[in-house]
Amino acid sequence: MYKKYLLPLILSVLCLTLFTGCSKAGADQYVGKELADIKENGAKEFSQLLEEEIAENPENFTLEFPEELKNIYLAFLQEAFNTMEFEVQEAKETKDNTYSVNVSFAPINFAATLEDSDEAYASSLSSVDLVSEVTALLKKDEKILETEPEFDREITTAITVTKKEEDFQISSEEWKLFFNQALQGYMQPYNKICELLDAYDFMQAYLDACFKGEVTQFAKHTDRTEEEALAWYETDVFDPPADLSSAYVDRYVAASKAIMKQCQYTVGIPKKDDGLYSFTFNITYTPNLGFQKTMEDMENGTFYSMEAVSKGFVETLEKYAASPAYGEEASMPVSLNLTNMLNSSQDDGEFQKLGSAILPTE
Repeated sequence: MYKKYLLPLILSVLCLTLFTGCSKAGADQYVGKELADIKENGAKEFSQLLEEEIAENPENFTLEFPEELKNIYLAFLQEAFNTMEFEVQEAKETKDNTYSVNVSFAPINFAATLEDSDEAYASSLSSVDLVSEVTALLKKDEKILETEPEFDREITTAITVTKKEEDFQISSEEWKLFFNQALQGYMQPYNKICELLDAYDFMQAYLDACFKGEVTQFAKHTDRTEEEALAWYETDVFDPPADLSSAYVDRYVAASKAIMKQCQYTVGIPKKDDGLYSFTFNITYTPNLGFQKTMEDMENGTFYSMEAVSKGFVETLEKYAASPAYGEEASMPVSLNLTNMLNSSQDDGEFQKLGSAILPTE
């Protein structure tokens, strides 16, 4: 009697055990298969990971992450992911059709692997093209990752797997959490180059705003609107001499702007100095002698009224606006740091000295 009912019960328990065991085994096998596939083909979550980082980029840099770099950077992420070995452990069922699969691995250490090489490359950039410089560095870094990767200590992280009907699934959010652990610090190569070129872009934008009134990029760097940046450019610089006849004020301003727009300078690729935000540039310039020559001509002239002085002064400025006069090319090292930026308006500051060298007035 008991045997009659005991046999079906034993079979039921056995089947339940077998099917549960298959599901658990299937969950960890699924994780292993997915990891192998990501090594081979990458993952859409790499794109999501990169997009999230790009969205945070304005907090660090004014330069935008170039669209042309995205696929190149995704290939770099996959190369880094391929350096790691993953040990997938037995799945544990946490609730119906939900499993926790522990994966042990040693995350790639980007700093230890690439810091010296990235630092050396950044110290000798050959251009200010962000796309070409980052691309070249990533190709170099991929070779290092392939041959000399260094890793952090081994960690174990849990991946949640769900089963729907006969299919296992891992959510995108679950993968992103996993990739954030595996690929922490992956923006190092980009940041290393962009830090320098962002500083370069600021210096170029600052000089262009000061001398040429081209304020679009300067406004971005200084969190101003373009209208506010243009007002900054106009303030004090074009105030006419106190005794200039009012009839000549507009011509004075127009001639002064024209002379300033013709200033010639080239911003060198910066070198990173010690400190939070500290760079050194070599600025090459050809002095624009328009104002200086105007003053010399006026000193050598003879005038019998203030009206004649105003007329002669403005006409001389207009002459040098139409036919610029330049001195000999020279260069000057300039530091860009928080102290210099705060002291940029002081007469003995480096920025003021640079301005006086580019556009001498006496």
